[in-house]
Amino acid sequence: MKLSDADKIMIDVNAADKVYLGAEAIWSSGPGFVAATGGTIYTDGDYKTHVFLGLVDVTLPLTATGQGATASSTYTGRDSWRAFDHYNVSASVWSGAGHGSEWLKIDLEGAPGALVGRKGAITSYSVTAWSNPDYYAQTMDAWTLYGCNEADESDLTALNSQTGVSWTSPGQKKTYTLAGTSAAYRYFKIVGTTSVPNGNPSVGELELFLEEDSDFIVISGGNVEVLVVGGGGAGGCANAGGGGAGGVQYNAAFAVTAQAYSVTVGIGGHGVAGAWNNPQKGVNGDDSVFDTLTALGGGGGAGFSNTGDYKGSNGGSGGGGGGADGGKTRNTGGTGSQGYNGGSGSVNNSTNAGGGGGGAGAIGANASDPSTGGAGGAGVSAYSDLLIAADAGVDIAGTHWIAGGGGGGSNGNGEGAGGNGGGGAGGHSGTATAGTANTGGGGGGHGTNTGTGANGGSGIVIIKYKYK
Repeated sequence: MKLSDADKIMIDVNAADKVYLGAEAIWSSGPGFVAATGGTIYTDGDYKTHVFLGLVDVTLPLTATGQGATASSTYTGRDSWRAFDHYNVSASVWSGAGHGSEWLKIDLEGAPGALVGRKGAITSYSVTAWSNPDYYAQTMDAWTLYGCNEADESDLTALNSQTGVSWTSPGQKKTYTLAGTSAAYRYFKIVGTTSVPNGNPSVGELELFLEEDSDFIVISGGNVEVLVVGGGGAGGCANAGGGGAGGVQYNAAFAVTAQAYSVTVGIGGHGVAGAWNNPQKGVNGDDSVFDTLTALGGGGGAGFSNTGDYKGSNGGSGGGGGGADGGKTRNTGGTGSQGYNGGSGSVNNSTNAGGGGGGAGAIGANASDPSTGGAGGAGVSAYSDLLIAADAGVDIAGTHWIAGGGGGGSNGNGEGAGGNGGGGAGGHSGTATAGTANTGGGGGGHGTNTGTGANGGSGIVIIKYKYK
C-alpha cells in the first residue's frame, strides 16, 4: 500500500507510547522527547518552556498616594503607600495616627501597572518592622490579615491572625504561611495594635506572596535545557557596597526520568538597618536548586567601617566592600564562586562610597576616591533566547540579561549604577534601588550614614525541552 501525504497510520507501541507515520513529523513520548507538567508553561512550535518563579509578591511597588493603599488614619509623613513601596527605611513607613486598633489596606485593582484589573491569591505574607531604631517597637505586634472582593467588605474573610509578636531589631522581617492557598481577592487588609504604651501601630512593609508550583513532574524522560539563577544579595547600609548577583548554573542537556523533581527558587536577601558606627552587611540571597544544579545566592554588600577588614560577603557573586575613612585599609569586595567578585569601597575622610556588587558576567567596580560608588558588575546575556522563550530577564535593546550586581552607595559625589541584568542602583545620599525580581540581581548599597540597604532580586528556574 502506498501512503499519500495526507495519510497517516497510528501504531500502538504500548499503553503509554504512540508513533505516527506519514507526512507529519514523527512524534513519540519515548527517548528523545519529554512530557512534563509544573510551573508556568510556554509553548513555541515543538518546544515547551517551564518557568518557576518561587515566591511572587502580588503587589507592585507603590510610589505615591492614590495608588491603591488606604488606612484607618495616617500619622503625618507616614503615608499608607509607604508600606507597599518595597523599600523599608526609617522614613518610609506607615503609622496610624491613633494609639488603639488601626488598619491598612491595599486595593490591587487600584494599584499601578500590570495589577490593573487583577485579583490576587496568596500562600504567605510578611510584615517588616519599621527600620527606625527609636520607633521600630511600635510595629504592630498583634493583627489579623483579611481578604475580600467587595468594596463594602461584606465578604471580609480572615486569612491569618498573630498575637504576641516580638520585634527585637529595626527592619526585622517575619513571614507567615497560610494553611493552603487563599482565594483570589481584590483587597487585602491588616487590622492590628501595638503593645507599646501610647504607640502608633506601624508597618514598615507588608508583602503578599503567592508560591507558584514548585514541582517539575516528568511523565516521559529525556534531555532538558536548564537555567538556574540564585537570589541576589542585598546592599549594605551606610556608604555601602552593592549586593552581589545570584549565581548562574546552566546545562544544555540535563537527563531527566519519569518522576517529580522539586524546584527551589531562592528569594533575594534583605537589607538590614544600621549606621556608620554600627555597619551592617546586606543578607545573602538564597540558593536556587533543580536536582543536582545549585545556583548560590549572591553575597551581601558591606557597610562603612574603619576596621579595615569589613569585606563584602562571598556568594554566587561577591558583595561590594563598604567605604572607610582616609588612611584606613580599603574594604574589599566578597568572592564570587559562580560569578565575579565585588568591588572595593573608597577611602576618604569626609565622604565615602561602597564598591559595586559582582555580576554573573563581570566584577563589581571599585568606588572611586573620594566618594563615587562603584557600578555593579554586568550580568550575562548568553541565555537570551531561553529567557525570551520564558518571558524573563531584563530586555535591553532586544537582548535579555540576568544576574547583574548592585551599585555601591555614596554620601558624596554619586551612586554606582546597577549592572545589566537586574542590579539595583546604589543610593546617593539616601535611597537605593532593589534588584529586579526573578533576575538574581543584587540590591543597591545605601548612601547615607543611616538607613537600610536595598533588597536583592529573587532568582528563577527555567526548563526547556522538545516535546514532539
